[in-house]
Amino acid sequence: MPPSTTPIAGSTNYYTIISTGTVTHPYGTQVSRKVTATVKTGAKDASKFKYGIETTGALKTSGGIDIVPADSWKQNSTLDFSDLFGVTKAQMQAGATHSYTDSNFGAPIDGITWVEAPLGFTIGNLPYSSGVLVINGDVHFSGNLVFDGIIYVIGKLTMTGTITANGGVLAESGAELTKLSGNVTINYDVDKITAALDPVASLTKQIVSWREI
Repeated sequence: MPPSTTPIAGSTNYYTIISTGTVTHPYGTQVSRKVTATVKTGAKDASKFKYGIETTGALKTSGGIDIVPADSWKQNSTLDFSDLFGVTKAQMQAGATHSYTDSNFGAPIDGITWVEAPLGFTIGNLPYSSGVLVINGDVHFSGNLVFDGIIYVIGKLTMTGTITANGGVLAESGAELTKLSGNVTINYDVDKITAALDPVASLTKQIVSWREI
């Protein structure tokens, strides 16, 4: 029987897990034991993601760009990956649901998706995607994409396609210019950000207590 997981009332990162194991003796008798454990996951704080798009360099927009709310952007910012996510980049990469390089990048994109692109690359059309997408390298979104969650680029970000991003987009690119053109819509959505952080919080889970019941 798979274990059951139940959030503890009044808490955002404590859960009760109940697991039952059964052993059958050679003479046919079954013995079962049930264990309950309290597990603490890492903290998640969607309020740290304050903008629809936030960049460390300047932000340049042209064409049909729609940022909702209209003031939900910040340029020349200071981004601290570990503070935002509660884990280091190495922990995020090690715990990724999907790991790609620029040469094999594709679907699925959900949970935590980490992309290594040291030479930079271009992303064309993609199916609906969600979660946390981290791209370690320069990236150019040139196709059609609908994304729910957090896009975090460690490098230069360019968007020229038909893109709808619901949640938050962040570009840690030093002083490099972030360019948005084409038909790009960025909707700042705390609920989408919160949902995207769920698998990230689980990367640092620990057992607080357990007992046999």
